[in-house]
Amino acid sequence: MAHKAKENSYGGDFVIAADFTGGAFPTPGFECIGHTQTEIAELGFPIIPRDRALWHNWDYICPVILSWEKQKYDYYVVTESDVSANMEFSRLCEKMAEEGIDLIVDFIHKPTPEWMWYNDAVSVSDDPLGCLLCVSIFSHRALELITERRLELAAEHAAGIRTNWPFCETVVPATIRDAGLKIADLQDFADLHNFHFERKYSEHNPVVNVPGSFVHSVVSGKKIISLALASRPTRTFIDNPLDDEAAFRYENRRDVQKAILDKSLREPDHTASAILSRIYEIDIYSTQDPAAHKPVATSSLSDYSRSDIPAEADNLTNPRWEGEFAFHTGYESHPWVVIDLLEETFLRSLTIRNRETYSERFEHFTIETSLDSESWRTEVFDLSIDSDKKVNFVTFKVPSLGRFLRITSLSKGCLHLRSLRAEPLELGPLQNLAIYASAEMSSISAYSRGQDKCSEAALLFLGSDDYSIHSENEPCPWWKADFDRLVVIDQIRILTRPGWRNRFIRFAFETSADGEHWNVMRLVLDGQSPSAAPADEIVWQPKQAFATRHLRIRLLENGVLNLRQIEILGRPAV
Repeated sequence: MAHKAKENSYGGDFVIAADFTGGAFPTPGFECIGHTQTEIAELGFPIIPRDRALWHNWDYICPVILSWEKQKYDYYVVTESDVSANMEFSRLCEKMAEEGIDLIVDFIHKPTPEWMWYNDAVSVSDDPLGCLLCVSIFSHRALELITERRLELAAEHAAGIRTNWPFCETVVPATIRDAGLKIADLQDFADLHNFHFERKYSEHNPVVNVPGSFVHSVVSGKKIISLALASRPTRTFIDNPLDDEAAFRYENRRDVQKAILDKSLREPDHTASAILSRIYEIDIYSTQDPAAHKPVATSSLSDYSRSDIPAEADNLTNPRWEGEFAFHTGYESHPWVVIDLLEETFLRSLTIRNRETYSERFEHFTIETSLDSESWRTEVFDLSIDSDKKVNFVTFKVPSLGRFLRITSLSKGCLHLRSLRAEPLELGPLQNLAIYASAEMSSISAYSRGQDKCSEAALLFLGSDDYSIHSENEPCPWWKADFDRLVVIDQIRILTRPGWRNRFIRFAFETSADGEHWNVMRLVLDGQSPSAAPADEIVWQPKQAFATRHLRIRLLENGVLNLRQIEILGRPAV
């Protein structure tokens, strides 16, 4: 818009007047008059209202223009940044000179009590007048008169004589008219068919470039998309094409889709987000935090809850949430919160931010995971706490594959957490995990080829035509592998010693996080391979891959453990 205005300033000079109150910013290719609220106050003008004084007092620009270190001009054309100018300004200035006009503005009218600025208007003049100032053309003496009038009003305000500070669109026209100068309406000189306050025009809309016109308000990109989305729920876009919304018609379709999804996540509306994500083929879920934006449910509501259960609880996994607490259950025994991760996930750790006040209500808790939200497994974890920041750091010793995550307080009271962030167990490609492992077995025998229990056990990874390991005849002999990290096991393949399969009938697959406490993952009591396998092979492909650091194969009876080879396929934690 600045480039268009400059092109239509032929015969004069063009300058940008910029509000630098929030900090200076570049205006490449343009001369700029920067000003701040502090500098305006030093001229004698009150900063009212504090949050947008330079919008409410559009005419504060008059002394700024007059202070510009240039020659004095006969006429000054001022347009706002969201106005598209499509006519040469010199033509308007020539008309003003020919007809003795000192001010051209839009919508010159006699205020009525219904007008929002009516009280301001009657406080400025006995014969009030109103206008719009988006495009205004002043004579030099008009600028001086407006500046003088504002300084008079400022003195009255400072002395307590004036209780209100009038809006600019009442001060400007009344000041010029009361001085006996001539005012003209912009619509008599330019096409204003697309000059509105309610409607927004994309800069890519052809009407923005109609010759001889001024167009308002012209916005584009993120701003026009945001304005168009402000009053419309995102789920309405599920069944209606984007072209139904005029504001989107000239914008980049991908930018619009991303904005709609972003709004659905802020609302949050997880159902709409999931559907629109598929329609637009945009992945909205974070690989860094598998819990981000995922649906949440709680055991109950309380008088402190802000909305229904899903809408409030979803704040827990919304990274944008900054409230005191994301949800608030009632006073009850063992209140809980459940996060649906939407897909099966191995979690390495959780960061749980507690409410800063009443944080003592969340001290003892369990964490469980589930694939179906019916059968739950209690997770074992290490816990560290930042007492100052009220943050609990949870590290799973052996994470299990789960879709649902449940946190349950072990006390009677309220549960009101602030936020939750999850870290997934990042895994490498599927491979033979032997390259990460060291091995050990319960004993060696006179038939062993290794020098000790570790070197003998390691031979099972290499394999042999007959046998690789040979324990003594003892109660429940075992072989185990330590992978030196968490691994996820997808398949175990064991080659038994030819002709000696009867020695490997009753056995267990066991896992451990520390090599001391063991969990039975699968029992074999009939010598049959758990999964389809050739003769002399035992293959186990668990329905759900499992994570562990240690794996043990243990006979469930007295006997000898002598096997030919083992292959463990899985994915190491990165």
